[in-house]
Amino acid sequence: MFQDLARVKRFETHRQILETKLKKGEPVSPHVLKMIGLIENMSRLDQQFSQEMAIDTILHSLHSGYDQFKLNYSMNSLDKTLNELHGMLKTAEKTLKSDKQDVLMVRGGKFKKSGKKRNAKKGGNKASPTKQTGAKSVKRKVSQPTSESECFYCKKKGHWKRDCLKLKEDQKNGTVVPSSGTKKK
Repeated sequence: MFQDLARVKRFETHRQILETKLKKGEPVSPHVLKMIGLIENMSRLDQQFSQEMAIDTILHSLHSGYDQFKLNYSMNSLDKTLNELHGMLKTAEKTLKSDKQDVLMVRGGKFKKSGKKRNAKKGGNKASPTKQTGAKSVKRKVSQPTSESECFYCKKKGHWKRDCLKLKEDQKNGTVVPSSGTKKK
C-alpha cells in the first residue's frame, strides 16, 4: 500500500518537473529554487536524478530568452552544481533585463519625416517642424555682440559686421558689393 502511495507521489512530482516552465517576465530565482526542490523530492522518493540530468531539466524549463545562456553553457561544457547554476542564471537575468531597454517602437504605423517639405526646393514654403512632427518647437539662442566685439568692416567696437551702419550705407551708395566677402571699389 505504501509503495503505491510512493509511486503516485513520484509520478506527480515528475509530472510537475516536466510541466514547470519559466514564463517571460517572471523572475528566474523562484523558478530555479522550485525546480531544485522538486528534484530533491524525487531523491527522497528513491528516484535519483543525476547532476547532469537535473541541470538539463532546469535549462530546458527556461524560456527562449535564455537560449544564448543555454548555448554558452553547453559549448563550454560547464560542470556546475545546482546552486552554482542558480547563481549564473540570476546573473544572466540581469543582462536580459538590460537588453529590454533597447526596444524601438513605432506608434500609429506611420512614419513622418521632420524638416523641410519636398517642394521647399522648388520655391514652396518651408514647413515648420512643429506642424509636421508634432514636436515642440526649438528656438535657437541668437547671441548678441558685447561691448568688446569688433566689427570686421569698420573696425569699431560694440557691433558686428552684419549690424554695421557704415556697411549698410556703403552698400546703399554702391561702393560695396553686397556679398559674403565684402570688397571696396
